[in-house]
Amino acid sequence: MRLHRLRLVAFGSFPGTEEVDFDALGEAGLFLIHGPTGAGKTTVLDAVCYALYGRVPGQRESARSLRCDHAPPDRGPSVTLDLTIRGRRLRITRSPAWMRPKLRGSGLVEEKAKARIEELTEPGGQWIVRSTRSDEAGDFVNTLTGMTAAQFCQVAMLPQGEFAKFLRAGGEERRELLERLFSVRVFGDVERWLADHRTRTWREAQELGQRVESVLDRMRGAAGDDLPLPEDADEPAAWAGEVLGLARGALADAVAAGAASQEALLSARARLEAGRALADRQRRHAAALARRQELDAAADERSDLEASSTRRAGRPGGRR
Repeated sequence: MRLHRLRLVAFGSFPGTEEVDFDALGEAGLFLIHGPTGAGKTTVLDAVCYALYGRVPGQRESARSLRCDHAPPDRGPSVTLDLTIRGRRLRITRSPAWMRPKLRGSGLVEEKAKARIEELTEPGGQWIVRSTRSDEAGDFVNTLTGMTAAQFCQVAMLPQGEFAKFLRAGGEERRELLERLFSVRVFGDVERWLADHRTRTWREAQELGQRVESVLDRMRGAAGDDLPLPEDADEPAAWAGEVLGLARGALADAVAAGAASQEALLSARARLEAGRALADRQRRHAAALARRQELDAAADERSDLEASSTRRAGRPGGRR
């Protein structure tokens, strides 16, 4: 937000017409509004806030009228503010409610509050009316600035009455006053969230620690006496890495022993088959020898029979 020019008519402590050129004041980037008490410093700030939001900060909002009591009776109060918000050049004119003299006869009649927002389409172009209703003007400004009137007063302006109370207050009262002046609820919410998050993460860390200890116990039980475990388990990740390395070494040894056992098994099976084949050949050889012996015995018996038959045939009177 950048303020360019402010024009006040019968507003606050100024009975006439006053203009403030913020562009000229802000050429150096920073300026100071100073003067004796009652010179109208606060009125300038009130006029800026009133032009934007239709209200003034602090206790002055409860005043009966924002019109200067020293202004001529027929001069109505008004504030015109030229400014740029988010790259949009605007001119906001507001006039608070006031009692003006009747045009005919005597007495006073109330002049309602008015608002008008205009926007400059382009440099050197025309001003286009965006709103002529107070409620619409307030919503329009709220949308552009992203702040309500109360937030704008807390961020950009510190009401004088509240500041004086702050100077006289004690420590606890100052804290409450600062919380009321500056919306610190978000910081309180963040503080509570951080506390809750710390408690929640501590509990989660405890639960994870218990789970890690449970896993370590299971690893110790699974390792048994055959796998020598490292002594220091204060760093579970490093300890588990060492255990994993030992387990991988034991696995490699077991795989090598299994391969050697497999080779020994295959060799034993080959020798068994060779033995079985030899035993079968030996069995068949023994059977053949026995059969040969039987055949030899039968041949001898047949020879004896044939010889006996021949002798009987050669005897006299023997049968032919």
